[in-house]
Amino acid sequence: MKIDLFSAEEKLKFIIFLQHYINDNVSKINLQMKQINESLQNETKSSAGDKFETAREMVTQEINKLGNQLTIYKSHQKQLEIISGKTNIAIGIGALFCTAQGLYFIGISLGKVVYGNFQIMVVSDDAPFAKIFKGKKANDEVVFNERRHIIYWVC
Repeated sequence: MKIDLFSAEEKLKFIIFLQHYINDNVSKINLQMKQINESLQNETKSSAGDKFETAREMVTQEINKLGNQLTIYKSHQKQLEIISGKTNIAIGIGALFCTAQGLYFIGISLGKVVYGNFQIMVVSDDAPFAKIFKGKKANDEVVFNERRHIIYWVC
C-alpha cells in the first residue's frame, strides 16, 4: 500500500493532532483523579474497619495508576514540542515514513492512531522497530520480524 508523500505541512498537522489527543487524555485523567479524590474525602470510616481500609487501598492504587499515566502523557507532550516542525531525510525521532506495511511515526509510544483516512503506528524511538529503521532513507530496505520493508518516503 503506497501512500503519497505527506507534505511538511501535513506532518505538522498530524503532530498537532497528536498533541490534542494527548491533551484530551491528560484532561480525562485529571478529571478521574479529581472525582476519585472527592469520593475519597466523602468516604467515612465504617464500623467494618478492614473493609474500609481495603477499599481505601484500592482507591490509592487507582490514583497511583492514573498518576503514572499522567506522567507518561506529560513526557509525550514535551517530546512532541521538541519534534514539532522537524523535517527528516532519514528515519529518526520525529520521522513520519511509509512502507508497504503502512505508515509509521517515530517519537512517542501510542500504538495505532487513526488520523483521517490513515492508520499510523506511533512508536517510541526506544522501540526495537524504531532502532532497526534508524538512519534509513527512502528506497532503503529493512527486514524486521522476518518481514521485508521497503521505505517509500520519509518526512
